[in-house]
Amino acid sequence: MVGSSSAAGGNKSKLADEEFTPVGMRVLLIDESTTCLKIITKLLLNCGYKVTPKTAAQNAVEELRNNPWSYDMVLTELHAPAGIDGFNLLQYAGTDMDLPVVVFSADDDKRTVLKCVNSGACDYLVKPLRHEELKNIWQHVYRRKLRNGRRAAAAGNSSKGEIKKRSTWPKELHERFVSVVLQLGVDTGLAN
Repeated sequence: MVGSSSAAGGNKSKLADEEFTPVGMRVLLIDESTTCLKIITKLLLNCGYKVTPKTAAQNAVEELRNNPWSYDMVLTELHAPAGIDGFNLLQYAGTDMDLPVVVFSADDDKRTVLKCVNSGACDYLVKPLRHEELKNIWQHVYRRKLRNGRRAAAAGNSSKGEIKKRSTWPKELHERFVSVVLQLGVDTGLAN
């Protein structure tokens, strides 16, 4: 059960229980459909989250670069015909920025779901999204904070489980990285 303390893990739960609340969690939401964006935004607001909606993944990436500390989670549509798709956004937000990313799509194909999860998605939700699903996405942020706290404590960096600061790449380094990935091909550059 989330938030319960046990003999083996009393310290981690105590820290997280005292400092974490899902109300006010900051979610960056991306969906190119303005209709879906409005519906999902309303559902998230009803769950008590703070929502920043974006219709373009490229704008979301710029938002993350400019304000790396402004979000607790990214919730993104997988398929975007123009610009950055959900897999690239997943790489940037999930791996590079260490943010929990929940992917959603109307595509419920098992291979697609597995590819997203193997690429680092915390969860995969099938459209239409429902209030019951969205009210529990805070658990991914909670687990990430617990995991990062355990890592820091195990490394001896902090007895209180401080989370390391996110780092961002300079624009030139990011452009160089993207250029190399495009030369190699996206599937070639993925770890097995």
